[in-house]
Amino acid sequence: MKRLKERPNPNDRLNALEGPTKRKTRKNQYALHCEMCGETYYVDEDVYRRISSAVREDPAGIPFYCDDCWQTWGEEDRSH
Repeated sequence: MKRLKERPNPNDRLNALEGPTKRKTRKNQYALHCEMCGETYYVDEDVYRRISSAVREDPAGIPFYCDDCWQTWGEEDRSH
């Protein structure tokens, strides 16, 4: 499972976000869908290539979960 988290990029003078974003940005042009909620998130080319490559090797191996679903899923998993 791949967990990506949106966070400020300290190396970007414009304080751009790195990680998945809800809207396309200059850097994040590739869409991924959260496996739980179905929301669309945009990632950069490197992340998209890594996930696409992993999915080609094992389609069930690397689902993408947004941060909100990851937290909910993680809490439910820990409570069992």
